[in-house]
Amino acid sequence: MDLGAIIQAPMQDKAWIKKCLLMGLFSIIPIAGLLNMLGWMATFAETRVSGGTDLPEASLNYMGRGWRVFLAMLPLVGAIIVVVIALGIVSAIAAHSHLRVLSLVSTLLSVVVMLPLDLLRAVGMPAIIYLHVVKGEPWASIEFGKIFRTIIGGGVNYLMLFIAVLIA
Repeated sequence: MDLGAIIQAPMQDKAWIKKCLLMGLFSIIPIAGLLNMLGWMATFAETRVSGGTDLPEASLNYMGRGWRVFLAMLPLVGAIIVVVIALGIVSAIAAHSHLRVLSLVSTLLSVVVMLPLDLLRAVGMPAIIYLHVVKGEPWASIEFGKIFRTIIGGGVNYLMLFIAVLIA
């Protein structure tokens, strides 16, 4: 994996600035903009895998593809949301009832449970997107073995990609 090639890839299209600016504007739209951007990213990745170099046209036509990418991430993201809501309810009830011990326990439990889930989400998201877009895994976020093998197989390159994603 060449990070320089990844960063330069969009710039091989002559109209890359216009397309990226338009897609950036479209991404401001709540929820639909995120889905559209995920679909646009997946479409460009598929274009690159097949040997093309041009960015897809900037439009709102990528929401369906973005929905499929979102569904690939949903099991992991959904588990995080359910845990946050459940522990938040317990903490709120404990705080309202002035049960300090239960409030403390639920707070500590949320840290202990959320830390590995959030770490998996942060470190594994590039692998999840790769497994879905390139390998065609429809529910990539529950393929823990494949996620782990992708991360380990990428080695230093995957670490560099993760750092680049953090910086971006």
